[in-house]
Amino acid sequence: MAGLPAAVQLKLAQDINKLAFQLRQGPALGPEQLVAKLTGQTDEAQSSVGQMLLLALTDPEAREELGVQLQNIPGGGDIGRQAAANLSGLASVYSNSPFDILVAMAQGISKPSSSLSAFFDGLFASPDGVETHRNAVLDVLDRSKGILDAVVKQSAPPTPIAGSEAESHPSGLVPSAQGKLVFVGSMGNVAAKQGAIDNFPNEEHSRLMASLFTDISAVEARPFAGRSRQASELLAVLSRRDAQKSSVLLIGSLGVGRTALIEHVAAAVKAGTYELNRRFLELDLPKLAGLYSQPSPAAGMDPPFEAFFNSVLPALSRDTVVVIRGAERLLAPGANRILDRLEKAMERDSQRFIFTLESDAALPKEHFLRKFSERINLDRPEPQEAMQMLLAHKARLEAASGVSILDAAIEELVGIARNILNRLHPQELVDNMVRAVFSRAQVAQRNAAQAAASDLYSQISLATAKYRRTGAAKDFNEVLDLAQKLDAEQARLASPAPGELSARMVQELLAKIYPEQANSILNNMDYKKRLLDGITKIGERVIGQDVAVKEVGATLRTIAAGMDNGKGPRGSFLLLGPTGVGKTELARALAEAYSGDENLLVRLDMSEYMEKHETSKLIGAPPGYAGYEEGGRLTEAVAKRPGSVVLFDEIEKAHPEVFNSLLQLLDDGRLTDGKGKTVDFTKTIVFMTSNLASKLISDMYAEGKSNEEIRAEVQRVLEEKFKPEFLNRINVVAVVTPLSRAHILNIGKLQIKKQVAGPLARQGSRLEYVDDQVLEYAADNGGFDPRYGARPMARTIGRLIKDPVTDNVLAHEGNIEVSVDMKDGKVAVTSRPKIEPGAVKKPLPRGKLGAWVKRVLDPGAEMSPEAIKASYETFANPPDQVRGGGQRNKQPQRASETLEP
Repeated sequence: MAGLPAAVQLKLAQDINKLAFQLRQGPALGPEQLVAKLTGQTDEAQSSVGQMLLLALTDPEAREELGVQLQNIPGGGDIGRQAAANLSGLASVYSNSPFDILVAMAQGISKPSSSLSAFFDGLFASPDGVETHRNAVLDVLDRSKGILDAVVKQSAPPTPIAGSEAESHPSGLVPSAQGKLVFVGSMGNVAAKQGAIDNFPNEEHSRLMASLFTDISAVEARPFAGRSRQASELLAVLSRRDAQKSSVLLIGSLGVGRTALIEHVAAAVKAGTYELNRRFLELDLPKLAGLYSQPSPAAGMDPPFEAFFNSVLPALSRDTVVVIRGAERLLAPGANRILDRLEKAMERDSQRFIFTLESDAALPKEHFLRKFSERINLDRPEPQEAMQMLLAHKARLEAASGVSILDAAIEELVGIARNILNRLHPQELVDNMVRAVFSRAQVAQRNAAQAAASDLYSQISLATAKYRRTGAAKDFNEVLDLAQKLDAEQARLASPAPGELSARMVQELLAKIYPEQANSILNNMDYKKRLLDGITKIGERVIGQDVAVKEVGATLRTIAAGMDNGKGPRGSFLLLGPTGVGKTELARALAEAYSGDENLLVRLDMSEYMEKHETSKLIGAPPGYAGYEEGGRLTEAVAKRPGSVVLFDEIEKAHPEVFNSLLQLLDDGRLTDGKGKTVDFTKTIVFMTSNLASKLISDMYAEGKSNEEIRAEVQRVLEEKFKPEFLNRINVVAVVTPLSRAHILNIGKLQIKKQVAGPLARQGSRLEYVDDQVLEYAADNGGFDPRYGARPMARTIGRLIKDPVTDNVLAHEGNIEVSVDMKDGKVAVTSRPKIEPGAVKKPLPRGKLGAWVKRVLDPGAEMSPEAIKASYETFANPPDQVRGGGQRNKQPQRASETLEP
């Protein structure tokens, strides 16, 4: 182990801790069960570590050496020490069993179906440190050869091999030409010991089995819950007799749980829970494809590729289900030779298969996989089923982390995944739960506190240097605030809070993982309140369109009450009216109210989709066409941000093909992209704008026509332009009318806040005063034009106010206060330095912390981060406390606990 890179050593130590934890669960294991447990890991790396542990348990010298190396892992710290402690603990449990463990190892290796079949292959799987591993193993075996020889001699006499290597290792283990150890002699043929699953009479066939198949039934199944209907369907298909469709196409996206379902069924069948007299073997497709070019191993024998299909696969048809994961690879160029042979196996030999695919969209309708296989869809689970899946992992994660998982945290995780992220994928749910749990473990809390403390030393160093230059009270207070933060982090480092995972902690973690939805996630508990408050904010932001704002508000109230029907988007709007009157602004305001961030608006300008060939950009080009890998602009955006407002701007300009896609979206809330992936739109709000009938609306409004009369005429124009099936799927068709002068003046106030007051405030300055006559002047000088709506006022505010304010900001070095008045019939912008309120130094706290801050601020004290750290630790642990050496290795005490300044 010492010859391996530091990162590899650390990974080995982590795996030792993981295996030791697994061994502590449940009753103590006997030698045979221990061997099976440590070598039967799903992960090859952990299996290798298990084999290393077995060798250490049988040889005290090897164990002692490994323990020393674990404690001295570079950068390993507590992980290496914990691994050494775990190793010592295991050795004490099995202190009287080294002989029995060796016997179990030898007997296990002698069985063709043993989980030890890849015993030495796995141990030397990594190219790093192969020689070190091999020599260490051989050294242990040489010291233990008497025991192993006694076991070996219980079988038939050894088979001689060429050369003298067999004699040099009486245990029967010799290094192969590839640097792997191989059993020879009394325990059966070499192929069986290298991982064969069946004991074929032909050694070549055994070798093919070992290299191409993995016994899923021997894999330790992960925690599993739910999916009872799909498991029942899977078993029903595989149990059919004399039926054409006795194989399964298991369709589902990545992370939806296809592998977990298969492993669960395989383990349950083996345990007798389900009635199906078959085992489950997974076929390695890439290795099978690699056999095609290999020649015959000997004269008169089939090449490996032919031997597999002519002899090996037919022999499995009676009692085996062959699992092929990632069956999309069978449709790749060059896979025809495998497909042809699989078709014969399914038709002639009635071999049962499970093919897993993300989508069968690329599978031709008449393909033999459809002919001989039943399609089973594995969709996202329902919220209740997702809760069951997470609860299945709860006990395991609590035991591994020492963190108590509150039920409210699991509910919050599922709620956010469903309502905001729209990602109820089991694997993603479990991954997020693991992240959240281990972020609350005491080790993680101490690491976080240590990292924060290290950062604070640097910040205090910078703040101290600044205070020494300025002597300002605010800079003094900054040093004191940072010192108090450091004290709090040191308290957390010394005594981390009891591990507990709450709903709020789940929110904070998910906000970091999905920053684009952070606002929505952090406000998830106040979701209803945020939506209702958003209705008021929309009315304050969108001026002069009360009817449209009211319609949007009604939709948000429906969502807040949970009364939306769950089919199709949560709302669909078509807004018609002249330019510049607030259609797009209403969409932005709705996005902020609904999603928590107006930047989550997905905006598509339909003038870019006027040609038929451009429409594929929305959902993505089909396979074989340019741009296929890029995906669709619409489908990709919604897949990443499911709770979005989607704006189709100027919808009347879109090609008719676009409306065919919108029919499915508006009706079912789903779209299938060019890759065959279904994208869910049921959490979106669809917003469409159009300038259609703008002149008609403006003319009728100028004539004083009522909203009902304008709406009736606009409806007639809509029916001439759009098909009835499209209009019938829209929830709300609203007419937005031209803006009056009063509306434009109010919009001018909003523009001043947006263009002037906001930017000034962000840099510490302030817009103190704006005369009302300034807005009247702006309206009279290009700001009000009924034909163009609010945009002229925005440009005029920029020209008359924003530009002069910019000049004033550049003319001053510090922060300023700005006033805007009318003088001599023109807009006058004046500014003066901003008067900061007098800052007062905070009093130094009593105790060690105050004394330490006083020392840090001393002009003669060194202020580098390293010196700051050393100074803090000295005050936290005075020399009289460590004179006897008893306190040196303990965590620093809080500097505020004792000791007056």
